[in-house]
Amino acid sequence: MDLQADIKWIQKEVEKVKEPKVLETIKSLLKQRPKNNVLGEPMSLEEYGNDIKKSLRDIEAGRTKSHEDIKAKYQKWLDE
Repeated sequence: MDLQADIKWIQKEVEKVKEPKVLETIKSLLKQRPKNNVLGEPMSLEEYGNDIKKSLRDIEAGRTKSHEDIKAKYQKWLDE
């Protein structure tokens, strides 16, 4: 895959778009992309800390699953 070629093609196609709904969809997709890039750029210490805080809040609120629960859910793939 030629990333630069894909980017250029997307840019050219976006310039042709005149429908507001299509542009809003593209905008929404771009806002949802991960903050760290595809090349694996490390997250900042602030992002890392925020992820840890969110995880701790999830644990305190009981939004967790045990290892046994997850293993049972995916057992069919583990047996293959």
